[in-house]
Amino acid sequence: MREIRIAQISIFEAYSEHDISVQLKNLGNLLDAHPETLPLIKKDLAKPSLKPAGRTGLTVENVFRCLLLKQRLSVSYKQLTFHLSDSMSYRSFARLAPNQGAQEVGFTVDHPKYYTANTGSGSQHACV
Repeated sequence: MREIRIAQISIFEAYSEHDISVQLKNLGNLLDAHPETLPLIKKDLAKPSLKPAGRTGLTVENVFRCLLLKQRLSVSYKQLTFHLSDSMSYRSFARLAPNQGAQEVGFTVDHPKYYTANTGSGSQHACV
């Protein structure tokens, strides 16, 4: 079963002083101010047939933040995996733990069949 969010923020968050990093940090703060969007997103991501077994994987928040990055950068899933492995600011925004490899993210987001046509639509309304 996919967790919604890890409550404790990592001490390893590191944003550079670049304009894009500042924008990502501000967007992250906006998302943090509206945690009520995460259960809406979970409904879109979760397959009802999945049983709560197996490894934990990424949280709903991780997946959503990765999808936001993909949209903002206008890149493929493969390119997103590279950017997440290469940029500490992107990893911080996506709230990836130091032990979470970009390959794990690539595997997760490389399977769009798990997302519905409305994935993220509930959060768009809540954030606007």
